[in-house]
Amino acid sequence: MDEYETTDLCLMAVLANFGYHPKRMERATSNPRQVVSTYDLTLEVEETINKFWRGELLVEPSKFFGTLSMVKTRIYNCLGRSNYGSIR
Repeated sequence: MDEYETTDLCLMAVLANFGYHPKRMERATSNPRQVVSTYDLTLEVEETINKFWRGELLVEPSKFFGTLSMVKTRIYNCLGRSNYGSIR
């Protein structure tokens, strides 16, 4: 199965909001201050990604905010940070 990788925080949050969770998250080799999320590229995930980039998705704001917070927590955990301090 093909895979899709992204470092885009909003896209990660949108995918999680629609129920698509990464199969892995790891530090980016090109920039250790970033995290790469890898997804199985199913037809549904691909369509959601395409709609995201075309600006065609609607999300419920409070659910999205909660999902965004959850994704940020996962990123900070992946980077080895236990709090929400800035990444320098």
